[in-house]
Amino acid sequence: MPSSPIEDADQSLLAATTHHLAERFTTTAERHAERIAIGEGNGSVSYGELERFSRACAAMVQSATPPDTHPVVAVLMPAGIRHVTAVLGILRAGGIYLSLDPAYPPAR
Repeated sequence: MPSSPIEDADQSLLAATTHHLAERFTTTAERHAERIAIGEGNGSVSYGELERFSRACAAMVQSATPPDTHPVVAVLMPAGIRHVTAVLGILRAGGIYLSLDPAYPPAR
């Protein structure tokens, strides 16, 4: 089924926005590669590490979805380093993330 002009515009805006976000994060990671980006409990991850991890996540999303699509990817995990990595990777791959809270009842 052909898409409408509005759907095409929405997809173009989505692609531009996620591309811009990924570029901005990459720029920050290049400038501050050794600085701590996220700290949790006893662990932390630098901007450089988060950049590498999110690129690896993006590659997994891209390899699992058809080219030139914007897949919706559900993320079911508690907030933290892995969650941020997944969100960045999904956005970098051109996807849309759907955050699911593990504390919600399974019926939701």
